[in-house]
Amino acid sequence: MKKTSLFFAFVAFGLFAKSQSCPSLTYNGKRYSTIQIGGQCWMAENLNDNSHTEGSSGTYGEANDYLTADEKKCVADKYGRYYNWAAAMSIDTKIDGWHLPPNAEWDLLTNVLGGYGSAGAKMKVGGSSGFNALLAGFLHSDGHSGGIGNDAMFWSSMSNGSGDKRGRSIYSGDGYLLDDKCNPDTRISVRLLKD
Repeated sequence: MKKTSLFFAFVAFGLFAKSQSCPSLTYNGKRYSTIQIGGQCWMAENLNDNSHTEGSSGTYGEANDYLTADEKKCVADKYGRYYNWAAAMSIDTKIDGWHLPPNAEWDLLTNVLGGYGSAGAKMKVGGSSGFNALLAGFLHSDGHSGGIGNDAMFWSSMSNGSGDKRGRSIYSGDGYLLDDKCNPDTRISVRLLKD
């Protein structure tokens, strides 16, 4: 029994531990933590950069007058920025060695973490994977905020063939990681994956 427990502890450590094969990411002077999950190296925090020129990004509460500029910066420091589809795709081409993951790579992560029914719980802050998904919510196309504390949404690089694009969602009330359709003008979080 002890040998079996030690074996599974070793396997779990190997799946979720940060390793030499998963270097940190530094972009525009900001260093982002990373995490090795299975054979993939993911950002372990949301992208927080506004230097791109394509598309649109924003901070939580940007259209809410009750937040001061300093308060908006504090929120961005915690949750990262939110990007529409065009901005997410432009970032995909600008950070050497990293990319916006397509559905197949999100599926691989989902499978390593036990499938759609349990992966989301393992990805939340405090979950066993180290992905540290904050329930950061999103920005509507008009800049108004929604979902903070209730959901996390991340872009995929795939389109579903219609006007909508693809993303992954995690909700506060369950452990699911869902493959969702997203309006390309909605601004949501970005996590990059090492090439």
